[in-house]
Amino acid sequence: MPRELSPRMEDYLEAVLALEAEHDVVRVTDIADELEVAKPTVSSALKKLSRSGHVEHAAYGHVQLTPEGRAAARSVTRRHRLLRRFFDSVLGVDPETAAEDACRAEHHISRTTLERLTWFIEFMDRCPRTQREWLEHFHCFCDGGRDSEQAAELCAARCVEECREPLTHGPAPPCRREPQP
Repeated sequence: MPRELSPRMEDYLEAVLALEAEHDVVRVTDIADELEVAKPTVSSALKKLSRSGHVEHAAYGHVQLTPEGRAAARSVTRRHRLLRRFFDSVLGVDPETAAEDACRAEHHISRTTLERLTWFIEFMDRCPRTQREWLEHFHCFCDGGRDSEQAAELCAARCVEECREPLTHGPAPPCRREPQP
């Protein structure tokens, strides 16, 4: 069973993966520059990652991800991108803050929550009722309407009314239920 990596070690794997995409080879200096740390700090981290089987690195040599390291790095990168997209596109957080928050959250989010978040974003991308207008209403609510009970009630009433209109894109979704007697 693979040992769980610390958030910092995941950051190193994520950096190596990103640097591989930009350069033919990855060096300690490249990682130090990317993560804004000293080269001895990188060397120490690479020794740990080498012992755990995530990277291959000989002193003064290039750094390569092992298959296990590549899988871990891709997983962290995927979590980061998904969280950043959710924070930025859905919640309307400014892109810089979204990226910073995603970097912190990517290490601690559970698989279950990540899976549900993925489904939510996929649902938003596909559902005809959740397109830009829905997000615009949400962002408007966040930007001031949330403090007004009347604005919230008006928004809720409008949403309920829109949900009663028949879909023009096919049959009603399975989640639409008639009230039980």
